[in-house]
Amino acid sequence: MLWFYNYFERHRKAEEEREEVRAQIRKKYNIKKKETFSAMEDPNRAGQIGRKRKTPEELAAEARGESTEDDGGQGGFLPGNMSEMQAKLTEGPGQLLSSAQEKCSVM
Repeated sequence: MLWFYNYFERHRKAEEEREEVRAQIRKKYNIKKKETFSAMEDPNRAGQIGRKRKTPEELAAEARGESTEDDGGQGGFLPGNMSEMQAKLTEGPGQLLSSAQEKCSVM
């Protein structure tokens, strides 16, 4: 049991030495110490790891294709002129194929 105590004591001392070195570096280069996130800062996010979940109303509006204030009023994932660009890109291969079929015929 003594070896177990010695192991943790060595680890604690080494960590204290590392923290002293970190403090010296922060002081030398005027770096602020990172603040750890506290769940007490935002009680609504206590215990939450990921992003904010959408409410059922937001999910229903998204399924209907309605715009929300988060998507910039576009009602979709693409900004205004991107929808036009997407349509042109999807029509392009079909037009190319049809023009090639008109010019070439297999006998």
